[in-house]
Amino acid sequence: RGRRATKEIYNIAADDSPLPILAIPTDEERMIARETLRALNRRQVTSIIRTQPQIPVPVEVSAHHLHLAQEHVDILFGKGRQLTNEGELSQPGQYACAEKVSLIGPKGRVERVRVLGPVRKKTQIEISMTEQFRLGIQPPIRASGDIVGSPGVTLEGPEGTVTLEEGVICALRHIHMTPEDALRFGLHDKDMVRVRVGTGRELIFGDVLVRVHPSFALAMHIDTDEANAANIGRGVEGYIDGIQNRN
Repeated sequence: RGRRATKEIYNIAADDSPLPILAIPTDEERMIARETLRALNRRQVTSIIRTQPQIPVPVEVSAHHLHLAQEHVDILFGKGRQLTNEGELSQPGQYACAEKVSLIGPKGRVERVRVLGPVRKKTQIEISMTEQFRLGIQPPIRASGDIVGSPGVTLEGPEGTVTLEEGVICALRHIHMTPEDALRFGLHDKDMVRVRVGTGRELIFGDVLVRVHPSFALAMHIDTDEANAANIGRGVEGYIDGIQNRN
């Protein structure tokens, strides 16, 4: 009731009105752009990408790491322990922690695997394909968060151990981007694209998942095996070469 504003949405009804009347601001240009993108097919998007000025995408190498639920932080590092921020990562709100654990599988161990913060609802471990042989497990190649049916490992910390039934994946290579970035590229969340990287060992990565969210910063993430194959180090940039699958 009354003339109240919440996040730029205004109730313009009279004080004695039995129902609210909301005035909601619109962004016509963005809506037109979104609907245009929705109408484009895969071939048209690829044609647009290849004819427009190329936009560089920073390529970052993501080494093995894990995300912990608070209950597992308590077991591994002590009850009530808070993760120690040791350095901000490129994605806003994400950080590398001082805490590290060992992964123990049926065949062997991987030592000193860094925890990334903040804590999550479910614990997830991301390793390279090479490390699966050392551990003796066969993790699927999945997008982050998709851990159902994946194998588990034992985590060993300074204060205790946790044996997981599932949670280990090899991360699907992906690009983080904002909605504004997606509009520039002509892409949707969960599209699959090809990315060309030239480093002296030029390589086109296929099956690169597009992930769109307002909190993201533009960056492509690959694991250490993929980086070694293309001789990728710090400061390398890639270019979206085409779209494979339209969401």
